[in-house]
Amino acid sequence: MLPDSAPTAQTDPNATNSSNAAPTDDAVARWLGRRTDGALKLSSIAVEPGDVFFAVKGAVTDGRTFILDALTKGAAALVVEADDTEPEGEVAPMRMALRNLKERMGPIAAAYHDHPGRGMAGVAVTGTNGKTTVSWWTTHMLTALGVPAASIGTVGCWFRGERTKTALTTPDALTLHGMLAHVKDEGAQAYALEASSAGLLEGRLLGLPVTVAVFTNLTQDHLDLHGTMEAYGEAKAILFETEGLGHAVLNADDAFSKELALKAAATGAKIWWYSTRGVKAESGAEEERAERLTATDLVEDARGTRFTLRWGDECAEVFLPHPGRYNVENALAAAGAMLALGHDFRRVAAEISRLPAPPGRLERLEEEGKPMVVVDYCHTPDAFEQVLSTLRLEADARGGDLVMVFGCCGARDHGKRPKMGAVAERLADRVVVTADNPRHEDPAQIAREILSGMAEPQNVRVELDRAKAITLAVLEAGPRDVIILAGKGPETYQILKDGAHVHSDRETALAAQKVWGTV
Repeated sequence: MLPDSAPTAQTDPNATNSSNAAPTDDAVARWLGRRTDGALKLSSIAVEPGDVFFAVKGAVTDGRTFILDALTKGAAALVVEADDTEPEGEVAPMRMALRNLKERMGPIAAAYHDHPGRGMAGVAVTGTNGKTTVSWWTTHMLTALGVPAASIGTVGCWFRGERTKTALTTPDALTLHGMLAHVKDEGAQAYALEASSAGLLEGRLLGLPVTVAVFTNLTQDHLDLHGTMEAYGEAKAILFETEGLGHAVLNADDAFSKELALKAAATGAKIWWYSTRGVKAESGAEEERAERLTATDLVEDARGTRFTLRWGDECAEVFLPHPGRYNVENALAAAGAMLALGHDFRRVAAEISRLPAPPGRLERLEEEGKPMVVVDYCHTPDAFEQVLSTLRLEADARGGDLVMVFGCCGARDHGKRPKMGAVAERLADRVVVTADNPRHEDPAQIAREILSGMAEPQNVRVELDRAKAITLAVLEAGPRDVIILAGKGPETYQILKDGAHVHSDRETALAAQKVWGTV
């Protein structure tokens, strides 16, 4: 916590602020520190005795309507969105009113936790696909090379084998700074963070220093939120305009990287290009300082890819034990982040052969003499293309068929549903369409939208009960077949109209594998 001192706001709720100056972030943090050392919470549901509740006015929900609930649960202080006509500052002994509260949450939380991001090597990864894998692999490399690191993203906050669940890919600013403070207290010296487009647009990274920003790719997703691909790209670009950014690691094989390079160079960041195709993404004056990391001579099989890793005059022969060219791209992105942080090329190259699979990413469930099941989080047309092309190598090597089980989320980008159906029909031998997280939407209507992209939808099985769909796919498969369960990855729930229900693709598949051949 910051040392105690007088706040800049008044303490008399009937007084006016003669200076018309809002209290600074540090002043608000000190004000909070005098009242509690509890957690900062954005949801009244999560408030526990001694916590601070931030009542933010959102586009859909006004957090101020939940103040009584937070107080009932024992909130020690309130930070509340102020209307334009209200004074800013302490308006009651336990209530601070501030305008633009969403934008100020991050800096206030950073100050409250004594700026945990300072002194840590911070890597933030954005892009449509690959964020989890690149963050996970960067964390693994950092830790292996003597820098204890935490990974924060879709699969939770992981540090030294312990996981804290996260509700969002990029946690809200209050939760994020609290997590960093905790892992730093536990010995973390670095972090790798997934920066989602929604998180960037909502300012969840505000107040957080970023040493290295990494971009993977830009393909269709989240158009329900952004409306257009242009707006989606603009949200991703926010990361590369971060003040104080040191390095930008960019995929030269993705055309959008050129725009990001210009934005990053304008901040003074050094540009690092990576490519599996030998592409040079020349984009301006920043090229004089740019570094290039490439993978050449790729030899792919069902178990991984051998390639030559090149950086300047350095090169190394490596084997990545995860199949697919897209995973080579992910490995290059992580390696680029490591080199940007100053780590030795040879040691980084050696770690590529030891990279572990993130939870729910091409997670193989194998038992001798039975069909192989693969659990993966892929949920975009491009990700389907990459994963199915990769698993085709596995199915062909086994001499079996490639079977796909998938659905599409409700209340999400409708436009990608028929495209995902088209890719599945083209690249899989058999397809089972089921429900993902339909939320309030009709699962049957979602399935019809998926089927509308297929040339021969009559050949596709539709089973809207996801657990039943998985079980049938496994039990009806041949011993050499490969079954991909797509979309949910490591999730242990399914969101239906009436709320979240316990469900795990992995556990459902294991149960079916166990009885395969006996029923």
